[in-house]
Amino acid sequence: MTFFSTLGVCTFSFSFPLLARDVGMTGVWLGSAFTGYFLAKLLVGYFAGILADKTGPRPLLIFSLLLGTLIPLGYLFYNPSLPIYLVQFGLGIVVGIIKPVSMAVIGAESSEEYGGKWFGLYNTFFYAALISGPLLGGFLYHQKNPVPVILSLFFCMLASLLILIIFFAKNIFLSKKISQKQVSGIRAETDGEFLNLLLAVAGRTAGMAVTISFLPILMMEKLTVNSVILGIFFSLPTMVTCLVLPLTGRLADHFNKIFLTLAGMLICAFPLLFMGKVQTTTGIIAFLLLLGLGSAISIPASMSEASIISSEQGKTMGAFYGAANLGFILGPLMGGLAFKAKGLPGVFWIIGIIGIISCLPLGTSLVKNIACSRLKYFDYLGSSIAVALILVFWVVTILGPVKAVAKERFRFADLAMGTYIQLTLKASDEDAAEAAADDAFAVIHELEKDIDHHCPTGSVGKINSEAGKNSVRVTPKAFELIKRALLFCEKSDGVFDISIGAISIKPEYYKYSYKEKKALVNYRLVQLNDENSTVFLPRKGMALDLGGIGKGTIIDNAVEEIKKEGVSAGIVEAGGDLFCFGNENWNIGIKHPRLEGLLGVISIMNMAVCTSGDYRQYSYSVEQHKRKHHIIDLEKISSAGKSIGVTVVAPNAELADALATTLFIMGPEKGKAFLRKKFPDSSALWVLPDSKTVKTKNFPPFLTK
Repeated sequence: MTFFSTLGVCTFSFSFPLLARDVGMTGVWLGSAFTGYFLAKLLVGYFAGILADKTGPRPLLIFSLLLGTLIPLGYLFYNPSLPIYLVQFGLGIVVGIIKPVSMAVIGAESSEEYGGKWFGLYNTFFYAALISGPLLGGFLYHQKNPVPVILSLFFCMLASLLILIIFFAKNIFLSKKISQKQVSGIRAETDGEFLNLLLAVAGRTAGMAVTISFLPILMMEKLTVNSVILGIFFSLPTMVTCLVLPLTGRLADHFNKIFLTLAGMLICAFPLLFMGKVQTTTGIIAFLLLLGLGSAISIPASMSEASIISSEQGKTMGAFYGAANLGFILGPLMGGLAFKAKGLPGVFWIIGIIGIISCLPLGTSLVKNIACSRLKYFDYLGSSIAVALILVFWVVTILGPVKAVAKERFRFADLAMGTYIQLTLKASDEDAAEAAADDAFAVIHELEKDIDHHCPTGSVGKINSEAGKNSVRVTPKAFELIKRALLFCEKSDGVFDISIGAISIKPEYYKYSYKEKKALVNYRLVQLNDENSTVFLPRKGMALDLGGIGKGTIIDNAVEEIKKEGVSAGIVEAGGDLFCFGNENWNIGIKHPRLEGLLGVISIMNMAVCTSGDYRQYSYSVEQHKRKHHIIDLEKISSAGKSIGVTVVAPNAELADALATTLFIMGPEKGKAFLRKKFPDSSALWVLPDSKTVKTKNFPPFLTK
């Protein structure tokens, strides 16, 4: 029952952002839907547990599953915009009832000796559904038709309802109250111990939520693997948890449950301290395996421990489930604040410390049980101290002043352009540095929306939607960028072509054949009207993609905004591309496109550094023993193969960005001549398919140790 209901919810939740995008739902509504989903689970879960103690679980489970079957049917009979929002919110109510009530059933039916075993099996099915749901959602939504996704939700909920009605029809227990479980000894009276357990659970789930939110960004920054491999890595903790749960569930029945809970949660927390600093694929995999193992150890032990602390199983499991959801809500909020103040590595370190602190009161419970102490308020004291430590730590590290680096340097971070943006600013006044960072991020987000072809309301999105029909008046910045980009296309003789959007706007386009689109890729066809600032694509199916130049443009605009605030020097970095400004030398590491580690370190001043490579977006053909990646050689209409990586140093980021793509396609022989003739102030380093390097004479030398 739990497997099918969870499978349906996970399938829909994975597809929901895609559904929302296709029906034109704004980001505010999308965010509100997920917030409402988690809040509904948080609020409903506790009260559902209390009610289950009084009415028995059957009425609540039947009601929730019946609601779960009716919600998708409601979507199919109405206009999809508002109902799709209500589907997600309604599922929060459904899950908020099913999960704590079913947990209470497991807790009440299982004995103290076998509680771990049953909670282990219960969560094995739950995690199996977590793994299967996104896979099923991706398969069903392949043709961008919401109906199969909605129907899968309906049938999963219906299957769960039928299982409950048919297979448990004679189960008298499901119809009676579940508040009569007999628990032994002092545990029936230790509310403080339960509070310690809830605090630890909230800390663990906060860490899980932060990992889910920020781990994909970290892996994209650290690993040179494609999106499929990233997805596998991201799923590793869940898969490990699912595989190990049957064993750790039985383990919880033979060892001290508080000890196992504490050990598992600390195993989850400690890797987070070092996650942001790890530089190797092996290191990240090791940490991910530890996260999965820690969860597998702590989950059945903590649930079975909760079930023997109190006789009121519904209330107990409702509170347990509420604490878990509280962590999922607070974790991303804390992570977002930590990200802005401390950057990506700081997010994991801070949430790891909070996870460790939240486990301290549980450690006092373990000490008390070992010492057979009967001090009534010992547990309350531990929880109070831990909460106070978390608050003090939070205020000092996040809400307090941003710590200066090297006396006058300040760091700020944000997310944009699908990557990690970091500012390192040198300023004598902290307020000026923070104001400059805020203005820079505002410019970054505004310009990103305007020139990103994925944004239908931006200038480029409007141009593409009107291809073959009408000219579009665009913003001054977008018009001037397109004008400069077309000039660069001309200088490169079409090697660089912003009309590549006819091919590249399709997700993972590099996996497919696109030779039939060649007639739509021709920058010479793009028509500009300087008087009206309009752009026209004369053929239906044409599209602009400024991805090969836009990131550099955005970096340059951010730098100009920062300079207005009087910041004397700094770096604006976006996913490895950067601009260093001011009269100061900066040491920049160049990543090897295949191996872990750096090719070398260069020193630059008032220059931009941008890279292109075949290691970010690609698929691998086993038959042909070659990569199909996102940088297209338009002459051959296939992935460029003369290089595997290029690093460009140029006077500004826009030029460096465009040159990186162009020189990657050209290769070193043609690329050197192109730079000498057109852009002598720029330099480049190529990494060839055999991993040998070639560079221009004016490329900065590698620094020696």
